[in-house]
Amino acid sequence: MVDDLEGHINVNEAAKRMERSTEQVRRYLREGRLPGRRIGGQWFIRETAVLYRTRQDQKDEMIPRDAGPTGALSVMSTAARLEVFARVNRRREDIRQRWERLGVQVEAAELVREIREEEP
Repeated sequence: MVDDLEGHINVNEAAKRMERSTEQVRRYLREGRLPGRRIGGQWFIRETAVLYRTRQDQKDEMIPRDAGPTGALSVMSTAARLEVFARVNRRREDIRQRWERLGVQVEAAELVREIREEEP
């Protein structure tokens, strides 16, 4: 029985690791949001499941439910924000190079102005 619980922790330990109350952890278990085993009157949870649930909670807390694209960006860490900007710049450069190979030269600012003028 003890060997069967290797890699499992109890609710109190899970709560500490997840920085949640024991009642919140029990709620996760009851709702099926955190898989666990009930032996006697005590829950046991795989350590890997606690780690996964903690990461999911962190993701949920990072992006407000009603946040649009700019709202999500405003709550990102600086490193994540820099990575987004780097990806956007790489994509912009790829598009510019492709257009140049086709003989089309367009300034991004000019293109944005034209698009804005076309909008009603």
